Amino acid sequence: MYAQAQVNNLNKPNKWYFIKIIANNDNIKISYDNRLILDVKDKDHYFNKSGQICIQLPNNKAIIDNIKIYKINN
Repeated sequence: MYAQAQVNNLNKPNKWYFIKIIANNDNIKISYDNRLILDVKDKDHYFNKSGQICIQLPNNKAIIDNIKIYKINN
């Protein structure tokens, strides 16, 4: 399953963005500057494993800073 969120002006040069990704079991939520832009259920068990992250960018010209990973306690 591939989900895509369209966000206008996400790639303005020299601008910092706050992006939050929450993956809780099969539910994935993505917020951009504190606005929810994607909320999906992903039943693909291949991708629902712990231990890996992947960030794909449209132009591959971004700096990623301050990645924090937390365990969600249910």
